[in-house]
Amino acid sequence: MSQEVTHIHLKVVPSTNTWAKENYTHFDTNKVTRITASEQTQGRGRFNRSWISPKDVNIYATYFFSIKKNGADLNNLSQLLCLSVVKMLHHQKLSPQIKWPNDVLIHGKKIAGILCEVIDLKEQHGVVIGAGINVNMSKEDLDLIDQPATSLLKEAGEVLSLDFILSLLDQFFLQDLQLYKAEGFKPFYKTYDSLLTHKGQPVTLHQGGETITGTLHSLNPDGRLNLLLDTGEIKTVSTGEIKK
Repeated sequence: MSQEVTHIHLKVVPSTNTWAKENYTHFDTNKVTRITASEQTQGRGRFNRSWISPKDVNIYATYFFSIKKNGADLNNLSQLLCLSVVKMLHHQKLSPQIKWPNDVLIHGKKIAGILCEVIDLKEQHGVVIGAGINVNMSKEDLDLIDQPATSLLKEAGEVLSLDFILSLLDQFFLQDLQLYKAEGFKPFYKTYDSLLTHKGQPVTLHQGGETITGTLHSLNPDGRLNLLLDTGEIKTVSTGEIKK
């Protein structure tokens, strides 16, 4: 592994990202700290949506590390962890796709989501990046989620070791992070673009109070999304949520 990792496991937290933000002053900024929990009582995703987090069945993990302020673009970090999750799922013989910017889907159903937050550490940024991955989640719990969702159990048909899945995620993410710090998003751009859901299809993108309708064209090399509008113009967006 490229960088030493400190593991912290907690039984119950509101959310691993929240706990990391509240306790980061105790972490060694020269290492990666990975916080996991058996259960989250207030798990959250983008736009402060709740993330259903039943006990002992899924991965609730947050990585904390520092990055130079004049280094790689922070906007791509959630996309980077998405790709690491994809590699882990490929290792399990599954075929995931990515719903821009940071959801991982299998057969159009969400299996993982990423939430990245940043703390100002003066000369550096402190990065708090969390992954929620549905591993051994039952159909009954999946049905409680407010969008189509799946789990490794449902897709692979067997209960999997959370520790094993986490070890794979550590391996892939730390490799990817090392390359990202050295070369930025360029080595990852084409792979991410090839995994995009809804490519070539009409979509509606909600961006704050604005709604943009167009055809999902491609990923921009910097990680933003290119939409082909009815006028023939390519509109490049940096934030938003895709609705089919």
